[in-house]
Parts: sequence; C-alpha cells; structure tokens
Amino acid sequence: MENNEMENKELTPSPKYDQERQSSISVQLIVGIIILMILFLNVPHNTEDEKLFQVPLISGMVTVLLGAYVFMYRGKGHVAGKVLFIISLIITGVLIAGLIFIIGLGQAFQH
Repeated sequence: MENNEMENKELTPSPKYDQERQSSISVQLIVGIIILMILFLNVPHNTEDEKLFQVPLISGMVTVLLGAYVFMYRGKGHVAGKVLFIISLIITGVLIAGLIFIIGLGQAFQH
C-alpha cells in the first residue's frame, strides 16, 4: 500500500511546477497580445501622424501587461520582471512626453 501512495505522489505535480507553468503561459500570452496589437495597428493604411500616435499606445500597453505580470506572479524571474517593468515605464513616459512636445511644436508653427 505504501508503494502505491509513493507512486501517486511522484505523479502529482508540485505547486511550484504549476506556478512556473502558469507564469510561462502568461508570458506567452503577453507576447501574443503584443504581436497581435502591433499587427492590428499596422494592417490598415496609416498616415505618418497616425503611426506617431500608435508608438506610445503600444508602449503603454506593453507597460500595462508587464505591470500585471509583475504584480501577479512571484518566482525566480520576479526581479527581472520588475526591472523590465521599470524600464518600460520610463520608456513609455519618455515617448508620451515626446509626443506632447511634438504636438506643442506643431501647434506653434500653425500660423
């Protein structure tokens, strides 16, 4: 009887394995969402101005997805996820500030 119980324990995956597997699936879903978002935004014919507005949108979505991943999962990749999230947050801030600057510059030259 003890031998049968040991076999059942060996076949049951550990909670740590389940968490790593869920984390891996989440990363794959995030990458898939980002690829689909980039494809969706680039399929129609876009003017240069529309493409300019899409870059901060894509960067913001990547930041939101990374933030959700970082705050939901804990594991060995957690520190790397935090670093990527902070870098993504800084890049998004710079892109939005640059877009605001370009819009202001464009309004200054309207007359």
